[in-house]
This record gives sequence, structure tokens and C-alpha cells, in this order.
Amino acid sequence: MVRNINFTKVKTEYDWTTYTTTLENTSGADLESFNIDINFFDAEGVIIGTAFAYHENTWKSGQKVLFEFETDIQDFEKMEWEADYYIAESE
Repeated sequence: MVRNINFTKVKTEYDWTTYTTTLENTSGADLESFNIDINFFDAEGVIIGTAFAYHENTWKSGQKVLFEFETDIQDFEKMEWEADYYIAESE
């Protein structure tokens, strides 16, 4: 799922830019929470800022969720991200 993340710039207001992506839970498990930690890099490969997008409620297998974050970092060369999640306990 993480490899399929493709954040799209949707708007910029007052020097803040909003990015979104829609992901489908293809893990085969219900997830209790799902966080995406985003790093912004300059041309020299230095991290110049961070952001995060998350879904804190149960995310059932097969469901789609819209993830969104805002940042005031404008002059970055690339974004990289990692996901952190918890699998929901079976009842």
C-alpha cells in the first residue's frame, strides 16, 4: 500500500499547500490506525521539514481513505514517507 502513495497538490493558500492521496487498505487486515510520516528534502538530500497524515479510526480491509496534510515548505526537491500502523485485534 505504501508504494502506491502518490500525494497530489490540491491547493495553496497563504503560503500553505494542501496535499492529498486516496489509499485502499489492501493489507488483508483491519487496521486500528495508519500514520504516514513525510520528510521533505532539499537538493543536497538534507531533510528541511516534516509533516504527517493519519487515519485514527479502524480502517477495514478493502476500504478507501482520503489522507491529507498541509505544509508551508515550498522549496523542496522531493518527498519521502514511511507508514506506521497497528493491526486491529480480532473480536
